Amino acid sequence: MISSKALIAFILPISMWAQYKYLNGYSKFGLSIQDSTWYYTRYPEALKVYANCNAFMGCKKACPEEALIAMLSTNDHVWDSQNYQEEVRNNSSKSKNIDSLKTIKPYAIPLLKITFAAAGVEYALLKYQYTSNDGKVYSSCSLMFKEKEKWIVLNPKSRRALWLSHTMFSYFSIDALDAILTNQKTGIQGFDSILQKFHDGGALDVAKLLSTYAKLRDIAVKEENKKILVEPYKIMNPIQKTTAYQTIKIRNTLASSQTINFKEFEATAIPVTYVKQFMDQIMYLYEPDRLGKSFVDKELDVLLINVEETKIDRIVPVFRYNFYANNSDYTILRYHKKESEGLKIVTKLLRKEDRLWVPIVPDTPDIKTIFQFFSTIKRSFYEEVTKRYSQDATIASIRHQVINKLDVMDIEKLNRLIQENRSELTSYTNE
Repeated sequence: MISSKALIAFILPISMWAQYKYLNGYSKFGLSIQDSTWYYTRYPEALKVYANCNAFMGCKKACPEEALIAMLSTNDHVWDSQNYQEEVRNNSSKSKNIDSLKTIKPYAIPLLKITFAAAGVEYALLKYQYTSNDGKVYSSCSLMFKEKEKWIVLNPKSRRALWLSHTMFSYFSIDALDAILTNQKTGIQGFDSILQKFHDGGALDVAKLLSTYAKLRDIAVKEENKKILVEPYKIMNPIQKTTAYQTIKIRNTLASSQTINFKEFEATAIPVTYVKQFMDQIMYLYEPDRLGKSFVDKELDVLLINVEETKIDRIVPVFRYNFYANNSDYTILRYHKKESEGLKIVTKLLRKEDRLWVPIVPDTPDIKTIFQFFSTIKRSFYEEVTKRYSQDATIASIRHQVINKLDVMDIEKLNRLIQENRSELTSYTNE
């Protein structure tokens, strides 16, 4: 049964608050994670996995290695599509290649893997070699995530930090990655001196690692360093559709995936620190409709109705912050409400449930932290702290302390520093 609010929202014209449009603002916020762990596996050189699945339903994909076997085993477009989160185009030439593989048993050689959890989702980066239909061997790296007990290949470009990790895993050699992850030396002084900075305090600082990728690559690309540090071939990945330019000799492989228990491979626990960036962030900064580059927020009408605001002449929208966490979409809406005694500042938290925005109270520590920040600050604070160079010395100092090498701001630190500097920020915060 459709609720009365949903029915009202459906029949109201979209232009109820059309006099207000929005600009996109900075939206790279996160929470500091100090006690997380990556699990790193370097496979034995004797390992080989075959295309052993005869049908899609027979591929369990209960671990990343089984997802790799499913990728090797696919024999039609429908099956191929089930291996990826993104839509896979029906490529006739690829189908012909799949048919030709019937006379060649395709296989892959897993090289390295890291598994980790972020925002309640399990991820894996798997680096491997695999045979093509002509018997040549290529290198690839797949980013995967776990969904309903099955591992699915994810497009790395959909998440910046994950994309950088995927790029680094793809570019560097096995020995270089081993040194990066386990704080070992490669014997190349410039490279090793940078690596030491990643493990200050006994944990791998992921932001420092990813932000220095370009410097590490500049060292690795030098002719005298390539053989040690660089993967000797480009990536050939069905999702990226890039092409290998050099073939390599197949390593001596002894094992078959028919007899492998992948859980038996020992994984090294690597303590890591990072700022967990929230997913799908959008910042709406509402302005009167006089800006040529502004946009209409088509959800604003519904949001205000769902928080019981129907007297449109009394509402002045200020900002809205969208983000994804704990497997749900959230939005924080700030508006001013005109009352007899003056403007009342209102901040509401809503969660999307069955495609409807529902007002809620913060119900987890992460959500409470995010809501505390956006309900405390005025828009003027947001505008100052997101400037690269604020004229306010206190806010400039706060920005310097909360932003990491990937330009992500730690909201937990922001909350603490706002409280510590409350006397200097009275004009930027709510009572």
